[in-house]
Amino acid sequence: MVWLYIEDGYPALVALQFGISDYSVNQWAKLYQEHGEQGLMNQERKPTGSKLPAAVTQRIVDLKEENPGFGIRRIYDFLRRFFLVRTSPSTVHAAPSATTGPSRPAKEN
Repeated sequence: MVWLYIEDGYPALVALQFGISDYSVNQWAKLYQEHGEQGLMNQERKPTGSKLPAAVTQRIVDLKEENPGFGIRRIYDFLRRFFLVRTSPSTVHAAPSATTGPSRPAKEN
């Protein structure tokens, strides 16, 4: 595919033919021209890390600690309503928990 682009010089046509974006074709051709076939091999990406501010993560951990009966959705709603923190339930779920036990107390029969 990269050879086809290099020979023809039309990234949009090659992209259309293979169902990818012309940006990708240009990037792959650039990598090939700079590094040869080795440039097209899968490269490890740097981990992005958490984009959530440490203060928000700490607030989630504190809420989980103080209110073990709160579920993910309730903590999410609490953050949104009272602290005006824009996050998602999946972010609340992914935040570390300071407790080692279950997130909810066991039900008594």
